[in-house]
Amino acid sequence: MRVRTFYCWALAAPVLLPLLVGLPLVRLDLDPFQGIGQFLVGSLAVAGIPYVIFAGAFFVWSEDKTETQVRHAALAAPLLFAPFATVFWSGMAMFQGASAGGPMLMGLAMFVLIFGYFYVFLGLAAHHVLRRRLIPA
Repeated sequence: MRVRTFYCWALAAPVLLPLLVGLPLVRLDLDPFQGIGQFLVGSLAVAGIPYVIFAGAFFVWSEDKTETQVRHAALAAPLLFAPFATVFWSGMAMFQGASAGGPMLMGLAMFVLIFGYFYVFLGLAAHHVLRRRLIPA
């Protein structure tokens, strides 16, 4: 696996993980697993559309960047994505004729930061483990 291919899969993780893991867990009748599935599916429902736009822009930006630059950008990505998602949610609320309250937007932004860094650290940990085995230098 090449470094670029790995980062493409890592960008897709916030969409794939809720679909492949979250949806089956929601269907289980075991409370702890159902709750985890609800959080995963909820993360996709809340931030899926703005994330796909953000991930596409990140992918295009990263084409001519070094691995170190991409890794540093990945560490900053949740901080960059939270305001982008907040503007998206505000726009959606205004489009629907509702007002997006500050506390609700702050809660959603915190949700994005928590899940964003979960996925970033998951990707960096996977990269660290796979680096010596599957990704050529």
